Amino acid sequence: MQLDIRSLGFALTEGLRVHVERSLRAAFRHGRAELVEVQARLTDLNGPRGGVDKRCLLRARYVGGEHAVVVRRDRDLYVAIAQAAEILGERDDSRRQKARRGRRGSPG
Repeated sequence: MQLDIRSLGFALTEGLRVHVERSLRAAFRHGRAELVEVQARLTDLNGPRGGVDKRCLLRARYVGGEHAVVVRRDRDLYVAIAQAAEILGERDDSRRQKARRGRRGSPG
């Protein structure tokens, strides 16, 4: 899996980069074989004004061109990252379960 992490409007720290990697690794604990790439876009929408303005966008691309996108906002960027990764992992689990059910139900 290729991981592309970019921060928009601020410098990407090593701590944020590691947090994104760990959050995604935990979220995709059931396997990443079909996952080609994950793009993470981290944004501070209001800058120093604060508020619920930290945004994490995760875009996953799978073998065959299928994709999933999750966006989470929070006051704390670390929380937004963890929530987005968890949701993306849940969607991946659902996607794989559907694929398994489809294979079992097809005549062979």
